[in-house]
Amino acid sequence: MVLALNDDEWAIVYRIARGRASAATAASPLNQLLPPALVALVEQSKTWGIYLSDQRWDVLACNERIQEYFPWMGSGPNVVEWVLTWPDARAQLINWERDWALPTMAALRVNAEQWPNDKRLQEVIATVRLDPTARKLWNAPDLPAVTHPASSSPRRLYLPRQDDKEFAIRIVALTPMELPACRLIAITPAELVSTG
Repeated sequence: MVLALNDDEWAIVYRIARGRASAATAASPLNQLLPPALVALVEQSKTWGIYLSDQRWDVLACNERIQEYFPWMGSGPNVVEWVLTWPDARAQLINWERDWALPTMAALRVNAEQWPNDKRLQEVIATVRLDPTARKLWNAPDLPAVTHPASSSPRRLYLPRQDDKEFAIRIVALTPMELPACRLIAITPAELVSTG
């Protein structure tokens, strides 16, 4: 018997079976509607790791530098699914629960309320809630009120192929005016200071 699945359903099957999105997902219609100048800004940036994601945290575009920090990002997994459910994230992100998971879960809860009819966002939530640790965080009574820590608050992590060296970074999150449901994320060194 042949499964009668549409493209979105096949993408889910592939993501579950392979732990990542298929190459076809990267060429989704939403990606094709992105302003070329915005995609160029992301992909051609060399100094810092930068990516663009939608309100579901699906990666729409990313540069090579961010893939050095997070090699999985080039193959398309969802950022929230990675942060909240992947063992690699729990090992790479220092103070995973307090500094990374709780703010991410708070943001996911806010987006769940803001876009209650978004089918793909509901799939992300369902995937996150399948993980026992993440499910406890979903129900946590003490989620932060601020869903994204200020860029002035550094976070620490380990980077691939850097042995056990800790790196302090800042996450600068911006909303492109022409894509208000999206976020442009830049990962900068925490020691970066103003030159003016």
